[in-house]
Amino acid sequence: MSMVATSKVMPDIQEQRSLPFEGELWGDPESRFMQSWLTFRCIIVYVSIASAAVLGGIGAVSRWVFTMISGFCDCISWIDIIMKLCIIKWQLVNSLVVLGASHYFMVSCVKFDFESKSMRLLEVTLRNTCWMPDVIQLPIDLSWDDLHLIFAESLSLAENGMLGLHFGRFIIDRENIGVGICLMFIGFLYWFISAYSLTLLVLDVGGDYEFQHSVNQLEHFLKSERVDKAIIERSVLHFKYSWKRTMGVELAQLNNESINTVFRQDLNSYFYRKTFSILDSILKGGEQMQRQLASNSIIHFFLPGHDIFREQNMIDYLCVVHRGRVALSKNGQKLITLSKGDIFGQLLGTKVRPVRVTATAEDFVDVLHINLKAFQSTITEPVRRTITRNPQQKSDFMATKNIFVENPYDTVQYLLRGRKTIRFPWSRYPTEARGANWYVYFLHLTWFVGPLVTAMIVHTLFVLPTGHNLWVRMYVLLFIFDAVHLINFLSEFYEIELVVLKNKCAHQRVGLKIFKRWGLYVDLLTFLIPLGTIVNNDWRFQYGRILRLKSFWDFHRNFCKSFKVVLGLVEMFPIKMTRKCFCQHLWFQGIGPTITF
Repeated sequence: MSMVATSKVMPDIQEQRSLPFEGELWGDPESRFMQSWLTFRCIIVYVSIASAAVLGGIGAVSRWVFTMISGFCDCISWIDIIMKLCIIKWQLVNSLVVLGASHYFMVSCVKFDFESKSMRLLEVTLRNTCWMPDVIQLPIDLSWDDLHLIFAESLSLAENGMLGLHFGRFIIDRENIGVGICLMFIGFLYWFISAYSLTLLVLDVGGDYEFQHSVNQLEHFLKSERVDKAIIERSVLHFKYSWKRTMGVELAQLNNESINTVFRQDLNSYFYRKTFSILDSILKGGEQMQRQLASNSIIHFFLPGHDIFREQNMIDYLCVVHRGRVALSKNGQKLITLSKGDIFGQLLGTKVRPVRVTATAEDFVDVLHINLKAFQSTITEPVRRTITRNPQQKSDFMATKNIFVENPYDTVQYLLRGRKTIRFPWSRYPTEARGANWYVYFLHLTWFVGPLVTAMIVHTLFVLPTGHNLWVRMYVLLFIFDAVHLINFLSEFYEIELVVLKNKCAHQRVGLKIFKRWGLYVDLLTFLIPLGTIVNNDWRFQYGRILRLKSFWDFHRNFCKSFKVVLGLVEMFPIKMTRKCFCQHLWFQGIGPTITF
């Protein structure tokens, strides 16, 4: 009796355990504020260590300034940032470790004496435990040139240790055992930070490259077989669309026989619960039948206008509409439009026969395929009699009385949002940055070509003699790209985004919301800072145009993350072999210098 009582009480306790962890003080980790705050804290870490490294070297003359910077950075907690931010944090850690190690090497060679009260630097002398080689003769009282030399050698030694290179014949003896231990520690970090993290990055993008390579090979194969160009384009579009929808995750392979049947039912039931609950309003089979049908379902994606199957085709599966709408036609005449939860295909019998209708996707459609034999073995006799009595089954479909209205947040249109879209007041339809339209070319010019050429011109004009014949030409080119950047700056106010309004997906102009974006103020600075040249007659204000290089991030986010990379067979083979050899090489990598006694 006590066991029964405990089993009934425990679920209630389990549900209440999560209540104390929910509150207003727990910020959303995906919010813009949290992401900006974490990025700021990561920058603080970099500034803190860099300040400490410079303070132990040539920055000793400005000790008060660097001490204040270090004190400010120490006020901000930063330890968890190095562990939690992202894989690319390790590339920053590389430079931080080099700066920290060079600071240690610098202190091992140089002794700074300060006045006790004012902390004014009195003298800089050479320590007896300096690790510098004998070939470099240094005086006891070091000059600023000597400090620069030691600082450069310390950076070189730290970088060589990080890269696992030769250490410049530095012999580590008993007096400099601390330097040797530091170099061994750097060598270990080199393996863990550089090699291990880069391996993760290579393995992470390997799936993308392999899928893109497969699509590229499919296109080459169809061309070699002289397939009609229209069929090739439709095939490639279909595979690209499937990749975009699944993000490279094949649910059919995930739900194979090696996974427990109960887990497969739970997973598919969660994905397709609403769809099969609508279907059950027709079949009347109950929840257990819904779970079994969901377990045997495989999702497929279709673009608008693509045929799911044609009349008189021999197919061994049934189809259930999961998202979108499907048009059924017979002898060229449209019969009905199916929506979420409707079923079509061979509904009776296990022997495959030609289907009686043609199914075409009216928009972006997700269809669940159920094997014919699995369907017939799952349904019960009452369900089979229900199908037989329905007159629609003679046309190989069964539909609900009312068209189901899809949740706007669950529509394919909302799931595929994110492409940069613009609509001018005189435009009838919005223009999306997709394919090879004029807006794509304009963004390439504004985000990539313009900032690159502008930065090159600014650096070139800085070193050109005044009055050179190239000044006029470069100024004209510079003003042209200024005009292009200004046009793009103004067009940002006409950007639109897909939102849900009144339970419908609709495009809404961003408008004044653009003032919440930090990129807008960076663009403003690129126009305002160069005006300082007119006021102060100082050319260095023109370097403000280099801030336009932030557009590279916009270019990467909108274009480089899409389905653009295509690798040929000759290119793909070295990547696979390099990845394999690189992973094997990690376990044989030496991580430290030789210590002699």
